[in-house]
Amino acid sequence: MPPPTLNEHVLAEILSYCDIYHVVKMTQVDKRCRSAALAKQLWISLIRDLEFRGLRDVDPLEQLEDCTTEDLIVKVKRVASGPRTWLPSSPTPPKLEREVLVTLGPQTYETGTILEVLPGGKHFLLRRLPHGSIYEIWAVSSQSRIWSRQPKPSELSEIEVMEGGEKAVVMFGGSTNLPLLEFIEVDLRTGDSFVSFETPIPGQIDVATAARFQLVGEHLVFSLVTKTLSEVHVVNWANATYVLLQFPRMESIACSLMPGYVSVLHFNADPDRRLFSSVYALDSLDWKPIASWAQMLPDTPSPISSVMLPIAEVNLITSLQLVGRVSPFQRGAYRFAVHVVTEKPAASGIISRLWQTLFATRDEQRIHYSLVFVPPSLEMVPLHFNSALPRPMYGVAAGRGMIIVLDGSNEMRPVIHYDQVLSNTPLPQLGTHSAALPLVKDNVLRIMYFE
Repeated sequence: MPPPTLNEHVLAEILSYCDIYHVVKMTQVDKRCRSAALAKQLWISLIRDLEFRGLRDVDPLEQLEDCTTEDLIVKVKRVASGPRTWLPSSPTPPKLEREVLVTLGPQTYETGTILEVLPGGKHFLLRRLPHGSIYEIWAVSSQSRIWSRQPKPSELSEIEVMEGGEKAVVMFGGSTNLPLLEFIEVDLRTGDSFVSFETPIPGQIDVATAARFQLVGEHLVFSLVTKTLSEVHVVNWANATYVLLQFPRMESIACSLMPGYVSVLHFNADPDRRLFSSVYALDSLDWKPIASWAQMLPDTPSPISSVMLPIAEVNLITSLQLVGRVSPFQRGAYRFAVHVVTEKPAASGIISRLWQTLFATRDEQRIHYSLVFVPPSLEMVPLHFNSALPRPMYGVAAGRGMIIVLDGSNEMRPVIHYDQVLSNTPLPQLGTHSAALPLVKDNVLRIMYFE
């Protein structure tokens, strides 16, 4: 007996609860489902959902109702792959689609300023370091500074824009004068703010040697290497709790937060010291009161999934980077990019060691991996290549799906293209979001979007 046929209204209602991945799957069922899944209003709602989640920058002048379904699908694809003119197959060089100009106040921009377009494209962050330090959030539409703070010496900072784009959480921590973590909630509509949580940093933690702090929702994560162990610290600022994960010591350790999960690159305890990428569910960890943080009580959870990365045993790992990204197409799915720098151990002969010392020669290798995590399974996708990343003259800006390099003439060119590439460079980094590239000239900020 054939299954009952759903009327068009019921089918449209079902599709309204689907993510992009499952909408596309519905186009493969039959002609009727395909027609419903390609409805123009459905794809407009999918784009609005991406904007609400901060995965696509809002263009206030954009009229989605004037677009065809095909145009809307192209816009969705660009959220993952970046501008079409940045693709390796593009017959034309990067082409500007639109730009937003924001006039900054006098003396606002100077050498050492870091600019970042925040998720959603409605606000941008301006950080001026190290002298005359300032931390400012600006509204693009009103071209006005809505919130600012003067950080303390050596203080680190992270910002998280919550879903909907109406509130941000800013973390400050690691000041040499006052070692504590401070979390401030900022209303992005009014600029009002208040300190929602603060806690001292235990004296055993040398924040100056910790890897980059990452703030996602109610959680903060950072890693560090001690004399005997590698550690990952996760703090829940909303519930005033923490978790400490400990691993065998390695030269470098990396971790990344995703909503509900933390991923860690670590060695196993075996003598061969194989490199693993493991994912832990946050709700399965043994959370302890933040008041006991100084006791450094470790948790020993089992990962929900783990993958061994094929690194040659003879190589020393000198640098690790791990970045997680929410899938814009499938809710609850994530993508991780891994960047590993290895080098062979020092030569054993006296002449060889002397040659390496005098001429600073190293047999260095850069390896990239891409991992897909659809709970509970973590898998490595077939992407594995070696590449020496170029040394840009001016800086590197990493957007979704591409890296662009700015040389001395501000010429933009794609370097490597895949879902998320990491850049390891000591030069100043220009923050970007999506296909947005911020540049400043004559105190006018240009946020450029490309086709």
